[in-house]
Formats: sequence, C-alpha cells, structure tokens
Amino acid sequence: LYERSGVTSFLEKLKEIDNSVSVSIHSGNSTFLIEKLRANEIDMTIAGDIDISSISGIERSYYRKHEIFLGVPRGHRLFGRETFLLEDLQGETLVSKDTGSAVRYCVDRYMEKHGITAFSSTELSNFDAILEIMRRDGSISFFPDDIAASLHVPNGDFALLRPCGEPLEFRTYI
Repeated sequence: LYERSGVTSFLEKLKEIDNSVSVSIHSGNSTFLIEKLRANEIDMTIAGDIDISSISGIERSYYRKHEIFLGVPRGHRLFGRETFLLEDLQGETLVSKDTGSAVRYCVDRYMEKHGITAFSSTELSNFDAILEIMRRDGSISFFPDDIAASLHVPNGDFALLRPCGEPLEFRTYI
C-alpha cells in the first residue's frame, strides 16, 4: 500500500464492509506494488499513478490526489519562503525518491516539462533516510502531502514550498 498515513483508516473501512477479509501489508514503491499485483502475489494495492493506464489487465478506482511539496532544510537559501520558482531548482543538489515511486515519476515529468536539471546526489526509497541526508548536506527533496505534514516540527528544521504557478501533484488508485 502506498498510503503511509491512510492505510489504517482504509483497512478499518475494509474490515467494516467484510469482517472475514484477511489483510497483510506489503510496502514498496508504486512500480513494485503494481508488479506484485500483476503477478497475483497480492489482490489489491493503493499505488500512485505511474502511467498505470498503459498496464493492461488491472482495474483501478481513483482513491485521492496528493500534493507534492519541495522540502528545504534550515539554512538553505530557500528556507522561509512559501513558494519556489522553477529557476530556483536549477543546479540544486536533490535527494530523490527511488525510481518507480509515484513522487519520483511526477517530479521527473514536471522537471522535464520545464527543462530543469537538478543534480541528484542520492536516490533512496525511505523518506526518513532522505531527511537525514537533507539535514546533513543541506540538499533538497520533494515530499507528498502525507509525509510533508509530519515535517512541520516545532523546531522548524524544514520549510515546505509550493511551486509558483501550476500545482505539483499525483493521484493514487486502488
């Protein structure tokens, strides 16, 4: 299941509908979860839209939309701003989500569309590890809204910025 914060409420609703349902949770990026679904290793998943429309034999229903924020650590030149311009990303050191994740897919398409080339220093699958590298190196990263919400810590270690102009977002499907 993609949804880090939404899994519990989703599973509770599923159990209300049919108490005989057996649940096991698998974690991974959207590509990994869709491949498990195609291989009949799991019966359903919540996964981000990574061009699911091109995958045959999978039924899907819209679940929800996620907004993506740019996260910058305290001390970064963009810290304290509420928005960023595309030009602000040019040449930045970016800690990326792993290939196959919906966040990575969306950010890559967004940057390609606007001709932005950030330099990816590290590619990780775990948001907590990404945060540690950001703290240590002063690099930036992108976070979906459910993860971004947990970054508003009292000591203000990170700022979350929205892009100026068009929103940066992706959809998840069941």
